[in-house]
Amino acid sequence: YTLIMPVFVSNFPYPLYTIQFFSHRFGETPYGDILRQQIAEYEKINPNIKVEPIEVPVGELEIKLQTMVMGGEPPDVAFLAQSSGILIAKGVLMNLEPFIEKAGGQAYKDKFPDGAASTVSDFETGDWYAIPAETQFWTLVVNMDLAKEVGVAIPESRVWTWEEFMEAAEKFTRDVDNDGVIDHWAYTNYGEGCLDCVAMVVGQWMLANGGTWWGFNDTCTEVDLMIPENIEAFKHYISLGTDGYQPPGYIERGGGDHYRLFAEGAAAMAVTHPGGVARTIGLSEGSISELRPIFLPGPGQKVSLYTESWGIGDGAEHPEEAWDLINWLNSDEKALERMKIQGTLPATITAFSKVEEIAPENAFWAGLANGHSEQACYHYLPNSLEMMTWMGQTATRAYQGEDIETVLNELEEKLSQALVE
Repeated sequence: YTLIMPVFVSNFPYPLYTIQFFSHRFGETPYGDILRQQIAEYEKINPNIKVEPIEVPVGELEIKLQTMVMGGEPPDVAFLAQSSGILIAKGVLMNLEPFIEKAGGQAYKDKFPDGAASTVSDFETGDWYAIPAETQFWTLVVNMDLAKEVGVAIPESRVWTWEEFMEAAEKFTRDVDNDGVIDHWAYTNYGEGCLDCVAMVVGQWMLANGGTWWGFNDTCTEVDLMIPENIEAFKHYISLGTDGYQPPGYIERGGGDHYRLFAEGAAAMAVTHPGGVARTIGLSEGSISELRPIFLPGPGQKVSLYTESWGIGDGAEHPEEAWDLINWLNSDEKALERMKIQGTLPATITAFSKVEEIAPENAFWAGLANGHSEQACYHYLPNSLEMMTWMGQTATRAYQGEDIETVLNELEEKLSQALVE
C-alpha cells in the first residue's frame, strides 16, 4: 500500500505578519473610521499583513507606550499625539535613521516643511525617531454664523488688533433669552481637565503678541518669560475668564466640555486646530455652517507648528513592515483623504500644495506653514509634559486671583531650574 498525504496549497503569501498599531485615533469620530478604512485597504493590497489596532486614550498615550516597550511588547507602529521629543528620552522609539538613509537620506527629510524636523528629532543628535504624519496649527477660530448674527466682521487679512477683538467679544457675550443672565459667551478654552492644552493655547497668545513661546529661546536652553509682550498676552488671556467672556466652569473644563460648548454655539470663539474644527462641526450635527480660522489678536501673526507623527516602538518585532505601512499611510493620496474627512493637514510639502485645490476651507491653515510658524520647545524637552502642566497650573492660579507677575516669575524660576537639572 502507498500512503498518499494530501497537500494543501495556500493562496496567501508567506510569511504572515501581524502588525500592532498603537493610536489614540481609533476611538475618535470621524478620524477612527477613516483610519480603519485605510488599514483595511492596506491589508487587501498586502494579504500577508494583518494590522491589529491598539486603542488608547490620548491622556494615557505616553505611559501606555512606555509600559509596552519596557515590558517587552513594543508596538510596531505608534501614532504619536504630540511631538516625539517628549518620548525620545524615554527610550521608547526606534531610531529611524537607517530606514531614512535607505529611502533617500536628506532628500527624504526634505519632503517635509521647515520646522517639521524639530518635532520628530533628538535635540542633541538630530536623528529622527518619528516621521511627521499630520500638521497642526493652533489659532483663533470664529463661528461665522454667530458673527453674522451679531454683526461681527472678519477683516480680509484675518488680523484683529486687541481692541477689535474685544469689540467682537462684547457683541458675542449676551443674554439671548432675556432673563437677565448671560447665556452666550465670546470665548471658550480648556482648563484643569487638560493643563497641557492650556499651555499650548497660552503659548499661541504670547507668539501672536510678538512674544515667545513661554519665554524659551531658540535653542530651548534658557527661559526669559518676563518680557512685556508675554506678560501682556497672559493678562489678555486671563481677562477673558475673569471679566466674564467665558462660560462658567472654565477653570475645571476639559476638552470634552470645551468642544461641546463651541459646537452648541454657547461660545463664539476658541483657539483650536484643524482637527478640532472638524470635531466641533461633527458635534454640532450640522448646526454650524462655517468655523473660520484667523490670527490671534496682536502684531506677531505667529503660531507654533505642531505635528502628530508616526513612530516605531523600540524593539518592535516587525520594523520593516511597520516602515512600509507608515509610508503608505503618509502618501499624499492617503493624507489628503484623511484631511477631507477630519480636517487635519498633511505633512509633506507636495501634499500641502494640493490643499487649497482639494479643500479650499483649509487654505488659511496651510498658509501658516510659510512664514508664520515657529518651533515651540515642547517638541524637544524630555520633561515638557511636566513643564506644560506647570504652565497650565500657573494660568489656574492667575484665574483664581493671584498676582499675575508673581505667578509668572515663579514659573520662570521653576522652568529655568528644570532646564539646569
